Amino acid sequence: MPRRFIQPDLSGYKIEALAIVISAIAYGIVLMLFFNTFWLVVRTKEQHMRKLLLGYICVMVSLSTGAMVQEIIFMMRDVLPKTTEDARSSMADLSSLRGIPLSFPFTTWGADGVLVSRPFNLIICSHWDLLKTNMATSHFLGGDLILFIPSRVSRLSPGTGVSVIAMSTLLCNSFLSGLVVSRILHYDRSLKRSGLSNHDSGYNRIVAMCIESSVLIVVVSLVFIIFAYGSFSLYISFPLFILPHICVISPLLIIFRVAQGRAYSFSSINNSRSRNEESDIQFRHSIAAS
Repeated sequence: MPRRFIQPDLSGYKIEALAIVISAIAYGIVLMLFFNTFWLVVRTKEQHMRKLLLGYICVMVSLSTGAMVQEIIFMMRDVLPKTTEDARSSMADLSSLRGIPLSFPFTTWGADGVLVSRPFNLIICSHWDLLKTNMATSHFLGGDLILFIPSRVSRLSPGTGVSVIAMSTLLCNSFLSGLVVSRILHYDRSLKRSGLSNHDSGYNRIVAMCIESSVLIVVVSLVFIIFAYGSFSLYISFPLFILPHICVISPLLIIFRVAQGRAYSFSSINNSRSRNEESDIQFRHSIAAS
């Protein structure tokens, strides 16, 4: 892993600036999803679930905002004159922990938490599946937490912590995606043996959203690792700056689609009820007229 994410030359600064622009676009998508999801969640009737989801999406958007601020600080640290070395050091302390952006591990944990908690209520049906999932997530989470032990942090070289978190995120989401795929295949085979069909079911849609969420994070994490240990270290700022926002976009997409589906179902029920009432009124009127 290179000791610096961006080489100290003009081309490196241009690449870093372009990476921040792309990251800002991803942050704009986060804000758009946040406002749309917030509006849909507020309209849900389950009060406990509404408070939980509103708190979750607000925390995740705050982490994405923090990541955007840290990326700007990274850029300022690189372009500031050498005469302000003290200011550069203080900003570096605020924005990272020996190369680990402060919001990075929390966004990955938040994204994986959605996949592990709510959707797995539908997917996991055995204690063995639950045990495997808990063991895997605890293992990868523990690997990330070790990085924050003071004795470990002091011995980390810049960039090593980010690589470890990206690797654990890649492995965790790959494992969860594989577990979800194996579970849905087993579920489909069971339905086929029973002579039933599982096309266009709510179960399939939720599972597909979980897989899409994991794959999106896996792809960006894999690109980061390839750039970090390959010959593309100059471009590592692209996946590094985008990954925290991707970890926020993925769970927000799941919550948005589920909330959108509930709102659509609720409006469909209301429309069907209103049509039934109108038909009843017309039917009664025709009887009275006859």
